[in-house]
Amino acid sequence: MVTVGKMANADLKRATERYAGMVRGEWRVRLAPVRSSNRKAPGLVRREEGEALLKSAAGHDPVIALDEGGEKMDSRGFTSFLSKLKDTGKRPAFLVGGAFGIHESTLEASDGRLSLSPMTLPHELATVVLTEQIYRAYTQYAGRPYSK
Repeated sequence: MVTVGKMANADLKRATERYAGMVRGEWRVRLAPVRSSNRKAPGLVRREEGEALLKSAAGHDPVIALDEGGEKMDSRGFTSFLSKLKDTGKRPAFLVGGAFGIHESTLEASDGRLSLSPMTLPHELATVVLTEQIYRAYTQYAGRPYSK
């Protein structure tokens, strides 16, 4: 999972690390933050951060950008999606944009788009939600009980 910036909110950081740490065995969640842009203009920020996200995701297949206009899945659908990737040996990278979102050029360069909600979520909260959903999918795939 490639994110923009380090998580400033300690509670959300702990929650993300907790869910990521519970994913074991053949599944892995790697958190890879890229540096936030120092530019002022939102378009330039999105472009710079988007380029950094794609660069960090190099070597992963597929690259999935989080976008409120992306494909909507429930938890079962997401589990099925991740399970198919796992069974075919693919290693996805999920891109979580910064405060201004992800630049259109980055969205176009991605292999797919995923919406966690029709609502706009702060990027730190989106990271927690995505990590929890990956953990949930992992437990279902591995036949393990979901531990709260």
